[in-house]
Amino acid sequence: MKVAMQGDLGKVKATILNLDLDPIKIKLMDPEEGKGWTREEADRAEVQYKRFLYLSVKYPQAIVPHKIVDAMWHAHILDTRKYAEDCEKTFGFFLHHFPYFGMRGPNDAADLEKAFEETCRLYQAEFGDLYVDTGISGRTCDSCGGDSCGSSCGWPGQKCSGDKTIVNFRHRA
Repeated sequence: MKVAMQGDLGKVKATILNLDLDPIKIKLMDPEEGKGWTREEADRAEVQYKRFLYLSVKYPQAIVPHKIVDAMWHAHILDTRKYAEDCEKTFGFFLHHFPYFGMRGPNDAADLEKAFEETCRLYQAEFGDLYVDTGISGRTCDSCGGDSCGSSCGWPGQKCSGDKTIVNFRHRA
């Protein structure tokens, strides 16, 4: 992964924020051709996807998407012309997706786990939010499997009211 010069990061961030991902969200909201997401779900996924793109260019190590970010990334990639143009305009290079990370044996799986934990740490440090899957995948407090679901969902600052979706950091793409 290429790293943007520090002076370029502001420009990269602004370009990412200005990406028009409405066509991608429309596709993902379609119940037959996409994922059947609501507008609110698609909007939340867009925010996290744009943050993921920023982390991907800022940090040289592998930045790992969770399932919702990965779904938006896949939908963006499928619009090949738009994805190529957006990459060139934003990064100056094509941001490749390697979908086999973690699948090539136990060491690779351990590397993926470490990279995902580092992604979570960087995301929270950079944006002040937990790296959550926004609830679209159906992970709720009742289904997270954490030891402290209920009033406090296992991670500092993450509250659960019973209907709010929480993060399961092991649930990644």
